[in-house]
Amino acid sequence: MSLKQEIKDFMNSIGVEVVNFAGPGRFDGPPSLDPEYVLKGAKSVVCFAIPMDVPAIYDFLSKKTAVSHNIDQFRGHQRMMHIAVKLVDFIRSKGYQAEYDVPNSVWRKTVNPLAMTPRFSHRYAAIVSGLAGMGLSGNVVNEKYGASMYINSVITDAVLESDPMIPARKIFDETCQHCKACAAACPTKMFENHEEEYSLLNGELYPRGKKRDVYLCTVEIGAADALNGKPAKSKSKTKSAAAVL
Repeated sequence: MSLKQEIKDFMNSIGVEVVNFAGPGRFDGPPSLDPEYVLKGAKSVVCFAIPMDVPAIYDFLSKKTAVSHNIDQFRGHQRMMHIAVKLVDFIRSKGYQAEYDVPNSVWRKTVNPLAMTPRFSHRYAAIVSGLAGMGLSGNVVNEKYGASMYINSVITDAVLESDPMIPARKIFDETCQHCKACAAACPTKMFENHEEEYSLLNGELYPRGKKRDVYLCTVEIGAADALNGKPAKSKSKTKSAAAVL
């Protein structure tokens, strides 16, 4: 049995159904797609996803209650970290190196400290592994979970066979252009839903809505935290980063 199949079986055994792989030759793109920044000698990435609590999202958007969605956010991120640790240990037990970064928490050292460039982008990992495609808002969209999912990835020096990628414009053209709910729901109108900008990944241009200013997301979430009686500083980096990665 190949290591790739062993990893799939292991992830399925701990309740993770969506697992995709990006091997050598899949990391031609922005600096945050370089896995060697996290692990010297890195060859492959294992990207995985779990679903969000969709009814809780509807309760949140309808203003019925934010509690269930907030709890799901906490539990979802915690679960993803535990899964990543287990996968790292599993790969290491097979004699390979493996590392992971906590999503929206670890940044590269850059000239601009406000840039919040991730050491490794889990969103780009989702795209180059074939787990998801780029959506209108810049969030990635999976054909099973949509955009309502938590994603994470583990980097390893094992050579793993890549999964097929989703065509660059498939999600953007076939799904997002018939929905645009994200654009309608964004209070600060952070991105344009009629103009495109692109990420160049492995020679292909992946479209998303043109961002007016990523820091509008910081303002939006900071204000929401303040209205909830929470320090605005506590979550602004985490949420704004979601629009940048």
